[in-house]
Amino acid sequence: MPPEFFFLSLSHPLPSLTSLSQPVHHDTTFDMTPSRLSLLIALCDVENDMGPTIFFPKTHTPEWHVQYMMRDEELEDLLSNSEHVRGVLGMGDSVLYDTRLLHCASSNDTHQQGKTKKRRTLLTLSFQEENADNRREQANIRKGYRGALKLSEWKDWKVRES
Repeated sequence: MPPEFFFLSLSHPLPSLTSLSQPVHHDTTFDMTPSRLSLLIALCDVENDMGPTIFFPKTHTPEWHVQYMMRDEELEDLLSNSEHVRGVLGMGDSVLYDTRLLHCASSNDTHQQGKTKKRRTLLTLSFQEENADNRREQANIRKGYRGALKLSEWKDWKVRES
């Protein structure tokens, strides 16, 4: 049976109009802690020159994490020769990914060549498999909601009274 994921956090990162590419990274480590998923929802069209996230499919495995931790030339070769997907999205489109997946934000180049400056604007929702070990971890969610909102039941979510 697949794990049950619960709503954990909500964020709205706002990158600079001239942000540089991020280093390739993963948001959570592969240390046998419960899985976490992130859902990126585009609040505007995210075009190729606005710094879309670059995802490296199939890199959420222990083998890839060993290569990542070693950070040698072999990792660079593996990444440069690996499939990757640019998160170019239309407003309202979304991407759901395992946070152990290697990814990075690319640079925002809209300030170059006289272009109109544009900012990639995303809403990020994170979900985590809950267990006794991680229930007390930090999460930016109102008290009472932690562990209550199942991803599989999102259509039934309701606002609770304080």
